[in-house]
This record gives sequence, C-alpha cells and structure tokens, in this order.
Amino acid sequence: MEVKIPSNFNVRVESGRILATISGEESLVVFDSKKIKVEAKGDAIEITPLRKVRRETNAMMRSVLKHLQNVFAGAANAYSKKLQVVYAHFPISVEVKGQTVNIKNFLGEKLPREADIVGKAQVAVSGQDITVKGPSKDGVGQTAANIIQAVRITGKDRRVFQDGIYLVK
Repeated sequence: MEVKIPSNFNVRVESGRILATISGEESLVVFDSKKIKVEAKGDAIEITPLRKVRRETNAMMRSVLKHLQNVFAGAANAYSKKLQVVYAHFPISVEVKGQTVNIKNFLGEKLPREADIVGKAQVAVSGQDITVKGPSKDGVGQTAANIIQAVRITGKDRRVFQDGIYLVK
C-alpha cells in the first residue's frame, strides 16, 4: 500500500512513528512496528507487512493509511464539529479556559463541569453554539465527545431531563 505525500509536507519515519510536518505544525501517527513496515520512498509512503498478511495485519495497514490521509486532509481543510447547548430551566454558560471547557450552572449545580481539549483543537463559544475546529480529525472528535460526556445525565429519566450539549453537525 502506498500514500502520496503532498508537496508541502515533510515526512519523517522513525521506529513506530510517522512525523508529518507542514509550516512548523507537526502531526504524529503511531503504529506497531513489529507487524508492519513503513518507509518513506521519494514522494510516497509505502506500507508493507512484515509477516504473512492476516486480518489483523491488513486492518493495521489500512488504519495507518487512513490516519495519514486524515493528516494530509486536515492540513488542507480544518475539521470542524458544531455543538448546541440545550436547557429548560437553568441557563447554562460555557467558557474556554486554557485547555479545558468549563460548563457552569448545569442543572443548577454550584461547581462547574470540565471537559478537556485534545491536541491542537480550538473551541469557540458564541451564545448557545459551540464550534470545535482543528487539523486533527481525532482531536476534534475527541474534544467534542469530551464536552458531550461532561454533561451526561445519569440516574434521571432522559425523556424529562433533556438539558445538555448535543452534536448538531
């Protein structure tokens, strides 16, 4: 299997790691170097199995291939997810402080709930809308999931208590 390296990328392959650099920004792809071999040859990255191709090895090769394609696509167009804050009785306020998102007054709670921002994802809050953007598909998705999980309601009927933060797009 082979992936073409875009002209503006600098790719370095080390043992179990692929570092892709574009204009000072680094992206990292980690893989199991005991099962597959990854080499940078000219303007392409070649992925080959070290043993007989089995289902697990084939899945690992395709996973590394897809992660590299996501890194290259994320540098061209940033990935984004839109979330919306929904509440019935207690107005929820959301603010970003450093690498965490603070959700205040959720169900009238005194202490704010916190969600971590993963990688180089950026969170922007405007009213009831939250936008998560970044070059890494994994980082953007995990940050959005962290925000949604921070306001998960347990022990109550979800049909009645519908307050929370939901993925819109």
